Amino acid sequence: MYYQPISKDQVLQAREINEVARFRILADLNYINRMAVEGKLWTLSSAKISKTDDEHTKNIALFLAPADEIASPQFTMCPWAVINNCKPTCIAFQGRLGMPSGQRAQMWKTVLLLLNEEYFNHKLVDELTVLEIKYGDDLLVRPDGTSDRLWGWLAALFPNLRFYGYSKGISKIQKNKSPNLKLTFSGSNANPTVLARTVKAIKLGLKTAIALNTAGTKGEWSLPNDNSRLVDFDKNDNRFDDPDGALGFLKRKGSNKTSRMAEENAPSSFFFTEDALNHLLEVTNH
Repeated sequence: MYYQPISKDQVLQAREINEVARFRILADLNYINRMAVEGKLWTLSSAKISKTDDEHTKNIALFLAPADEIASPQFTMCPWAVINNCKPTCIAFQGRLGMPSGQRAQMWKTVLLLLNEEYFNHKLVDELTVLEIKYGDDLLVRPDGTSDRLWGWLAALFPNLRFYGYSKGISKIQKNKSPNLKLTFSGSNANPTVLARTVKAIKLGLKTAIALNTAGTKGEWSLPNDNSRLVDFDKNDNRFDDPDGALGFLKRKGSNKTSRMAEENAPSSFFFTEDALNHLLEVTNH
């Protein structure tokens, strides 16, 4: 498919882009247009997904700039980011993804999606077709690496591949009818409303992930490895094979012990403190 370069006027007039990002995009427009042709949308190796790789699995992901980092609020990449207050702790800003090269890569991919979605989708499918030929059924695909969008259309085009993702949308998960797309609800303790939605998701039997306010280091509370009804989601990123109704935990990333221990006394937090976790397990009979 022929690529029509994105112009400065297009960027200046685009409602899809927020005002702060607009200037970053204009300054890097030549790079964005070059990467739209030469770059790769799918990431084949990262700290988040590589631990899932084995002789029968090749994990790949699409990492976009989350929420309204590039997009304007009405075109957000993550519709539930505001109520969950999860943007500050998003993996999009951690590790290699948080480095300048990682941020730049997320930017060009997101700009391409927002301003030339037809070309973006065509490129996404073309790349995945090549990867399917190379890896076959071993391919494990995560389109929502750092976003929360609808990807049923993509899963339908590749019925022999396994797709998965995390989502903060209960309705999105319930409406998913793609047999090869498995979604896990991303729980939170950010505020009473979000906590109630997390409890609801668990009681509905949705696969649910919760992030804990601990790394299990000396002096802080231990990870709950003694509860047989909890799954350690840090072992790998393969959420496709989790049983229905699984409740899994993830230890806190990108933080230090001092900040974690200080947050243990906070009235609310995106992360579950020890008391909040015990309360959650009690009200959901886990």
